[in-house]
Amino acid sequence: MLHSRAPSSVVAIFTGVCLGDWAGFLVSAAGLTAGNLIQSGVLKLLADRRDKAPTNRLYKALVSMKHPRIGLLIGYAVPMIPTMLVNVASVRLRVSARSHVLVCLLGSTLVAAIYAFGGDALIRGNRRLLITVIIAFVALSALILFIRKDRQRHRDAEPEK
Repeated sequence: MLHSRAPSSVVAIFTGVCLGDWAGFLVSAAGLTAGNLIQSGVLKLLADRRDKAPTNRLYKALVSMKHPRIGLLIGYAVPMIPTMLVNVASVRLRVSARSHVLVCLLGSTLVAAIYAFGGDALIRGNRRLLITVIIAFVALSALILFIRKDRQRHRDAEPEK
């Protein structure tokens, strides 16, 4: 049987288009948060069966951050970062359940706002809101680049062992 699955971003944008900005935002935030928490819960149950950690550069950056909760928050908030990697990292980092729920909720809420308000702005032709959403998206992307450059600068400044 052939299964197809729409990425959460497409569903969240569609929710914003269909339900409008605020209702779409609330539904998307709840759905993204619940989905991420369920996925990380399942991954936590399966953690003992995993042979080795992912070798992805983004995953390595998430698990080696000085402030892991901030890394997870950014991971959930930035649309280009696969949440599966963020959820695997959250299991590896073993942050408390309370912290994980909080960063997941905050990050999912940020991205839900981008999706829902952006989707609604597209349909309504609200250029001002669409530009604001695009600026937020670019700012989150720039944040990733800033963190990457900062990490590289710290790595270059460390004395070799």
